[in-house]
Amino acid sequence: MEKEPHFRLQLIVFTLVAAAFANIYLTQPILPFLQQQFNADMVRVALTVSVVIFGIALTNLPFGFWAEKGSILPIIVTGGVMIALAGIICATAQSLELLIAARFMQGCFVPAVTTCLAAYLAQNLPAESLKVVMGSYVSATVLGGLGSRLIGGWLFPLTHWRYAFLLG
Repeated sequence: MEKEPHFRLQLIVFTLVAAAFANIYLTQPILPFLQQQFNADMVRVALTVSVVIFGIALTNLPFGFWAEKGSILPIIVTGGVMIALAGIICATAQSLELLIAARFMQGCFVPAVTTCLAAYLAQNLPAESLKVVMGSYVSATVLGGLGSRLIGGWLFPLTHWRYAFLLG
């Protein structure tokens, strides 16, 4: 693999994985604000984080199975589109219930990007290139998890928390 396509692939992998992981903890730093905005208790607003993780846990194995049985790229694209659509729903949600449902939908499709992307790379890259690209994958999980907390709680003022879903 040439250096430039290799770098491009690393950048694509890094961006996809960081964005997928950024969605997981996006609401964590603003839970007290969500509690006030939706007039709900902390347990209910904390579901905006928990249901994402629950969705990932429920769908990780099925997406791995589907990736092994069929074409992986359509699964990755579908997962990315569904996460983005759910993000738009989150950004416009007027009720906590809708926000929680959309967050669950995001979680259900995170493995379509993360698990299937790892399977795609393992199937299509030589071992030497795979090591480097998977290094980008792992660093993106860390940056995405950290970045989501910064995007959700620091980059946008509390009154503009909805924009974080459009960026994440």
